[in-house]
Amino acid sequence: MGGPALIDGEIHTECDNFSKNNFIVDGVEYPTAEHFFQCQKTFIAEERSLILASDCPLKAWVNGNKVTLRQKWDRIKVNVMYQGNKARFEQNPDIANSLCKTTGSISMSGSTNFWNYWNGIIMERIRAEFRRSPDDLIVIEKTEKLMRLYENEQ
Repeated sequence: MGGPALIDGEIHTECDNFSKNNFIVDGVEYPTAEHFFQCQKTFIAEERSLILASDCPLKAWVNGNKVTLRQKWDRIKVNVMYQGNKARFEQNPDIANSLCKTTGSISMSGSTNFWNYWNGIIMERIRAEFRRSPDDLIVIEKTEKLMRLYENEQ
């Protein structure tokens, strides 16, 4: 699940995994990062099709919680969320520009503590990767390390 971000004292809905910003990964078009994430939970084509056909991100989330999880899902799920959001921002320059204009820490809401924490880190990494200033390179290194540590702990 997702929710908007609070950055520089303002709400940023473009950071919400439920925000409709179509993007394509491996030839498949996803309407939201949530659709992408939920589809990646399973390798069963019928289950993916059901999620992809969901008319809203909340329904995609509901359908995604009924699937047969692929092996080691807990280990890779943070990286999968990053990959989906990175593709979404790369293919939607308007939301990438909006995110890149911010400077403050990114505080997420609207989900579990786990995902509020990780979605904030993911958005900070994506913003840093787009801007690539010397300070951003430090953020990239820090967030990559955190994500690797999580993956190795699972």
